[in-house]
Amino acid sequence: MSIVKLSFPGTWRTLVYLFALCGTALLVHLVRSVGTAKILRSIQQIGWGMLAVVAVGGCTFVVRSLAWRYTLGREYRHLPAQTLFRVYVAGEAMGLLFFGGLAVADTTRVLMLRGAVPMPSLCDAVDLGILTSLFQQSRGPRR
Repeated sequence: MSIVKLSFPGTWRTLVYLFALCGTALLVHLVRSVGTAKILRSIQQIGWGMLAVVAVGGCTFVVRSLAWRYTLGREYRHLPAQTLFRVYVAGEAMGLLFFGGLAVADTTRVLMLRGAVPMPSLCDAVDLGILTSLFQQSRGPRR
């Protein structure tokens, strides 16, 4: 089994560059339409609180990708945590970008890791992640 390679050959590479170009164009359009001065004022108004929000969100991704690493089983702990973090974040991005949410995110993760981990182990890890999410959501808000 080979370690996951996050390189995209041929047509996929073209799509990656196309999405990056579209994202950059959207960002430039947004900054021009809102105005740099207004964005800077908003950042000053929010202050360090925004950094805390981004840090907590990042920690959530780190914890979930490490938890996902442990659900794969002991024999796959050789997979670098950084690689699994990148796979997890890529799956989340695909789930948010396309209709289908969790199904698209998990499918993306499985496809990215299929060369490094056998399909039954991947499916078990995905199933456990889905069950954990469903349990967490079924608890509802605390009162």
